[in-house]
Amino acid sequence: MKKANNDLWLKVKTWLQREAGIKDARLLLGVVLGMVIVLLMTTLNARLSALNRLSDRRDELTSEVVSLQKTQQALETQVVYASSDAAVAEWARSEGHMKQEGDHVVIPIPVEGAAPAVVATPIPTPLSPEAWEVWYALFFGE
Repeated sequence: MKKANNDLWLKVKTWLQREAGIKDARLLLGVVLGMVIVLLMTTLNARLSALNRLSDRRDELTSEVVSLQKTQQALETQVVYASSDAAVAEWARSEGHMKQEGDHVVIPIPVEGAAPAVVATPIPTPLSPEAWEVWYALFFGE
């Protein structure tokens, strides 16, 4: 077996020397191996870059899914409360202005001849700007 390998190597070596003009076959083998290694490293680098990009995107989407699940849970809780009797009773008493049995409704009636209370709204006085503020606005356009 060893003799067959040596014979094959000698045939390749003589062919390289005669046909390709290469004096040392080991140099050619080294160059070819170096090119293969560079090619493999390049593809490995591209794959690692894609892996990092996809991992980052996966993490973003995972956090977005968790956020949306929490929102869905909160909305489902609101739907359950909105369809309950307690929510209907609360709305009827607060916004619907309805009464319940046993309630004594009091309607305030204004006293005749009483003037309504007048609330004076103060008028804000504009402040004049300082001299440095005028110069600053002049030079910097604010």
